[in-house]
Amino acid sequence: MKKVAVAVLASGEGSNYRALQAYEGAPYEIALLGTDDPRAPALSKAREDGLPTALLPPEGFPSREAWEKAMVEVLEESRVEWVVLAGFMRILGPFFLRAFPWRVVNLHPSLLPSFRGREAIARALQRGVSWTGITVHLVDEGVDQGPVVIQRPVPRLPGDDEESLTRRIKEAEHHLYPRALHALLEVPFRVEEGRLLWADERKVRLLCGEPF
Repeated sequence: MKKVAVAVLASGEGSNYRALQAYEGAPYEIALLGTDDPRAPALSKAREDGLPTALLPPEGFPSREAWEKAMVEVLEESRVEWVVLAGFMRILGPFFLRAFPWRVVNLHPSLLPSFRGREAIARALQRGVSWTGITVHLVDEGVDQGPVVIQRPVPRLPGDDEESLTRRIKEAEHHLYPRALHALLEVPFRVEEGRLLWADERKVRLLCGEPF
């Protein structure tokens, strides 16, 4: 069966890129890694893997839409069907999202709608929550506001600091993200009033596995 071509957009370390790349039995194939940051370790990892890459620093474009048009052109040339954000630090606007309607997916280190935006793990610790977690969601024009695909809780343990909690959240991300993408590609869904509705929730649970 022909695999779905996806692009990973990353601005950081690339650990979720590597988790997506290593996932066995994936119905997708990573066709390209794109980044806005020439210093991103994710870029080096993709090049080490022999993966095509696209580096588009925003400073070289007169506007966000101009940058988006350039990136969309690169993705279309690679016949990309889905876009997976993995620590990508740019907010995507209407032009980009219209090119991939409900086919841009993101991962956020909290149980949305709690702790949207940056420093989510640090803010969860500051608030003293007993549980935080991760959310895979489709991307809309809001910041961390798109339809939820799936969530996984991660407990705050006694003595946790930002480093230890981040480490366990990362482990949960690496487990869940490729499986959630698998579900999106294999299980029909629709979006109604900002909510993702699955045709077969049982199959989604089976594909995503038990809480990590």
